[in-house]
Amino acid sequence: MANRKADRACDQRTGQTRIPRQLRLWLRSGVFLTAKTYKPKPQNTSRVRLSRAMKNLIEELARNTHEVWAKERIAQGWKYGPKRDDARKQHPSLVPYEKLTKKEKAFDQKTAGEVIKVLLAMGYRIEKP
Repeated sequence: MANRKADRACDQRTGQTRIPRQLRLWLRSGVFLTAKTYKPKPQNTSRVRLSRAMKNLIEELARNTHEVWAKERIAQGWKYGPKRDDARKQHPSLVPYEKLTKKEKAFDQKTAGEVIKVLLAMGYRIEKP
């Protein structure tokens, strides 16, 4: 077996393995700790009740969210593919909103719905012109 001593930087005084400078800087930056300890705290919207008009608005926002996402993907060279393939830039969701599965639509609907609920919880009023 090859001697791996050269692979490890050792502090001669303490015998402890030294952490490479880049890793030390990354650890000190807090990114590692933040990623490990981050606990999302979204606004509590559980008391917000949505009218039929707001539910219709959410559906329109969800549709638009998908259209924006699809436009950006296509501009980046992505095309429709039966399954996602990052190397070939193929994605099965590059279809009109109406063709998405209920699960795929639900993702956009939840995002749009939470935005509307947060706005209402913060006291904003959303009125059709």
